[in-house]
Amino acid sequence: MLRQILSAATLLAVVTAQNEGIIETLSTVPELSDLVTYLDKYPGLTTWLQGLSDITFLAPSNDAFAALADSSAVPSVPVDEIDAEALLSYHVLDGTFYGFGYDEYIHLPTAMLPHADANESMVTGGSMVIARGSSWSSAVTFTSGDLETSESDGVPLNFTGGVIYTINSFLTLPPSFQQTAEARDMLGAQPFADAVITVPDTLENVTIDDLSGVTIFLPMNYSLQEIGNVIENMTKSEFDRLVAYHIIDEVLEINPDSPPNGYYSTYEGTGVTIFSSNDFVFINNARIVGSPNWIFRGGMIYTIYGVLNPRNVSIDADASDAEIAFAGATYTPDFTFPTSDSGSTPTGSSPSAIPSASSSGLSTGAKAGIGVALAALLAVLIGFCFFVHRRRRSKRELGHDTTNTKYQYPTSYPLKDLEVSISHEELVANAAKPARGPIKEFTPSGWRIASKRHRSLEAADICMGMAIVHLRLTTYAMERKRHRPPEVEVDCGEGEGDGEDEDVNESQYNLEVLYSVLHSHR
Repeated sequence: MLRQILSAATLLAVVTAQNEGIIETLSTVPELSDLVTYLDKYPGLTTWLQGLSDITFLAPSNDAFAALADSSAVPSVPVDEIDAEALLSYHVLDGTFYGFGYDEYIHLPTAMLPHADANESMVTGGSMVIARGSSWSSAVTFTSGDLETSESDGVPLNFTGGVIYTINSFLTLPPSFQQTAEARDMLGAQPFADAVITVPDTLENVTIDDLSGVTIFLPMNYSLQEIGNVIENMTKSEFDRLVAYHIIDEVLEINPDSPPNGYYSTYEGTGVTIFSSNDFVFINNARIVGSPNWIFRGGMIYTIYGVLNPRNVSIDADASDAEIAFAGATYTPDFTFPTSDSGSTPTGSSPSAIPSASSSGLSTGAKAGIGVALAALLAVLIGFCFFVHRRRRSKRELGHDTTNTKYQYPTSYPLKDLEVSISHEELVANAAKPARGPIKEFTPSGWRIASKRHRSLEAADICMGMAIVHLRLTTYAMERKRHRPPEVEVDCGEGEGDGEDEDVNESQYNLEVLYSVLHSHR
C-alpha cells in the first residue's frame, strides 16, 4: 500500500499542468494528431467530450490508428457517427485516476454510448475496462473486450475535466456473452447463452445477454464433462435453473489476495457463498480459477473448476480443491445438453429434479478403484481362510490338538498400504494440481513378512518333531532292553545306571520345553 501511495505521488508530481479543455489539450500532443483529426469529423462527439467532467480519457495514439487500419483481423476505424461515439465513449472512464496499483485488477466503469449492435445493457453499468499497474514502472495495462490489452506509459495529461492517458492500441468493445465464451472454446457458451432465466423480482424471462451489471461463473469444459450424464438426464427447465444459479446480480472483483468473501444472491433465487481456503478462492464446491479481467457486454465472467448445484449449498471451510456436488455423476466426454422439456431423458431413466449431493460424491474412476481394492481384499480373506483350514486339517492328521490355543498360528495378518483415493487430471494451465492423489497400488507388504515368518516356523516344527520322535524311539529301545515299562521317568536318586537314564530324560524334557516356548512366541 505504501508503495502504491508513493507511486501515485510521483505521478502527481509529473502531471503536465493544463488549464484547457480536452480537445485543446489533445491538440498539444503530436502523438495524438490522428485522434484530433478523427474527432473533427464528428462535431456531436466533440461537443459531448467537452461537456464531461471528472473523467479519465484513454486516447489512442497515431500508432493505434495505423495498427487498426492495417489489421485484417480487427475492424477498421468506424466511419458512422453512432459507431464512432460508441467506440470513443468506451475510452472514457468514470472518474479521475492519476495512478493504478500493480497488485490487483481494478474494474473501471465507462461512459460508453450505445451503438447499432448493442442493447440497453451497454449504458447501464455493464461495460467496463480493467486496469492494472506495473510493479517496476509507471506503465498501466488496460484490458477490454476479448481480453485485448492496451498499454500506456502511465504519465497522465491534466485538463480541466480530468486526465488523459495515451494508449498504444484501441480498446475492443465487449461482445456478447456467447461470442466472448465461444472465442475461448468454452463448452457451456451456447447452452448458457440459450438458457431462459426468470428474474426473481419481476418474473420476466430473459437471457444472459439481456442482463447488465452481472457476474457469470462459467464451469470449465472438464467440469461439465464430469457431470455429463447428470446434464443429459435434465430437462431444459432444470438446466435453465442450473444456469441461473451461476449468475450473481452484481459485478464482483475477485482478486485472489482480497476476495469478496460472503453470501450472494443468484438469479435462481437462492444464494452462493464465496470464501478463501488453502490459498484458493471458492464459490460453494467450485474453485475460482479465472483472472478478474474477462469482461463481456453485460459484466464479468469467471472460470470455475466445478459445477454449482442449487440443491447442494453446503461448503467445506477447509477445502483444498473443488468437489463434485451431484450424486451419481459420471465423467462423460460426449454428452448433449437438453434442448426441450420433452425427450431429454434417455430410455430407461425417469426425469428428476437437479440431483442433490450424495454422501460420497465419487466419480466413476473412484468407484472402480474402490471395487478393485475390495475384490483384492476379498481374495486375501478367502485365501487366508483356505490356509487356516488346511493348517488345521494337517494338525489333526498329525495328531495335534487343534483346540489348544497355545500352539495355534495367528489368525490374522497385518494389511498395510491399503489406500484408495480419487484422481483428477490437470484441467487447464492455470488450474492448480488437485489435492486428491492417484490410486495407490494394493501392496500388502506385511503379508509377505508374515508368510516368510510362518515358513521359518514350519521348518523349525519339522526339525523339532523329528528330534523328539528320534529321542522317544531311543528311550523306548533302552527301556525294553532293561525289561522295564516304556514310561519315561525322571529318577533323582543315586545308583548304578541312573545317570544314563537321567541324561535321556533330561534331553527329552528340554526339547519338549523348547518346542512349547517356540510356539508360544509366534
